[in-house]
Amino acid sequence: MGNIVVAPPSSALIITRGRKQQSHIQIGGRAFVPFFVSKCYKLSLELRTIRVDSKSAATSKGVMLDVIGICQVKVSGYKEDENHNLQQDDNAIRLAAQHFIGASDESLEEAVNATLEGHQRAILGTLTVEEVYRDRSAFSEQVRKLAEEDMRSMGLEIVSYTIASISDSEGYMNSLGVTQTEMVKRNAQEGRALHQSEAAMKSEQEKLKATLAINDAKQRAAQSDAELALAVAANTANVNREQARADNAKTLEDAILKQRVVAAECEQRRLEAENNVKIEQQRAALHKLKVETEAEATANAELISARRAAQARAIQIEIEAANVEVEKQLIESEKVRVVAGAEMDASAALIISKNAAHVVQIQAD
Repeated sequence: MGNIVVAPPSSALIITRGRKQQSHIQIGGRAFVPFFVSKCYKLSLELRTIRVDSKSAATSKGVMLDVIGICQVKVSGYKEDENHNLQQDDNAIRLAAQHFIGASDESLEEAVNATLEGHQRAILGTLTVEEVYRDRSAFSEQVRKLAEEDMRSMGLEIVSYTIASISDSEGYMNSLGVTQTEMVKRNAQEGRALHQSEAAMKSEQEKLKATLAINDAKQRAAQSDAELALAVAANTANVNREQARADNAKTLEDAILKQRVVAAECEQRRLEAENNVKIEQQRAALHKLKVETEAEATANAELISARRAAQARAIQIEIEAANVEVEKQLIESEKVRVVAGAEMDASAALIISKNAAHVVQIQAD
């Protein structure tokens, strides 16, 4: 018999097991709590934001400052092992349970505020106003390091700690701000004047460089014009020489070309004459071949006609011989038919006579 207790991930369950058994700690989830022998407590692991005010805290030089710090703390539920894996921090939860189980949230915040406010004052007592003004992050880091050990002994951990504001009732901080502002302005004016002076000097140097560059460019331009004129004159002379050479070469080339044309025409006429002779020879040979072919064709035609007539005569003779043979066969066939007919008539007469004799005998009987 017992109860099932459910806790969110931001709470830890602390379940007692009796006198000799150590209490069981579980973060989030649910657990079974038997009646009479066990008891369950819940401890919040949520993040808490606490304002730490230090009124009239003295610096190392006795200047009173009002400092407001913002600290975020929580019960340490997990810690990292050597392999950077998160493990449940049972010791911290037990320490926090010893200090704050049954206490209100205000009690926890008051304890944290008192501890941090004391450390905040202690660190302020070691610094000057200028040091605090220049580097607030270093001041907050010192307070955090000094307070971490006390927080750990209560089972708490500081998630963050920052300085929200630093002020004083005498206007010392404002004076530092004004001094810093005026120093920045003075540095800006000095820098502006130095920059303008350097700019003016640089401008004059650039003007001088520009003048020298212009003069040098003009000198180079004049030299370039002279060199160009010389180059143009030399080029003109070269062009004239080359033109004369080209004219002479053209005249000579025209004469050579004309000779080549005349020689080519003569060669062409010679080739045409040779071609005409060859054509006439070919025509004569063709005519001769044609005459011979026609004569040969006539002779061949007569020979073929005689051969065909002889073949026709031979065929006619064969046909006539075949006709004679057929007539002989017909005559022989007729003779056979006549003989066969006579034999059939004799046989028929014999049969008739036999039948008649038989009839007569029957009648006689």
